[in-house]
Amino acid sequence: MEPDSRIAIAMNPIDDCFLSRGEVMRRWRISIATIKRREQQGILRPIRMSTHVIRYRLSDVVRAEDEAAAGREWEDAENGQTEQDRDRQAA
Repeated sequence: MEPDSRIAIAMNPIDDCFLSRGEVMRRWRISIATIKRREQQGILRPIRMSTHVIRYRLSDVVRAEDEAAAGREWEDAENGQTEQDRDRQAA
């Protein structure tokens, strides 16, 4: 982890907290299906607390936000399209 990243400055990894799927969905304004795609793409690593409870480390969420802000586009693993390409086709 880079020492200048927002997460390195904001917290120690030991202090990391967890977000639910709903919290990530609201934070990123995306659907649960998109969150599941992010998991398949390796962008988010789900932590299974039990069979029905899934959480994400805040540090992973912030890292993904930093990568997106740096201009990295997330591709759909199934068809090689970016989310922006898919949105353009839907419009």
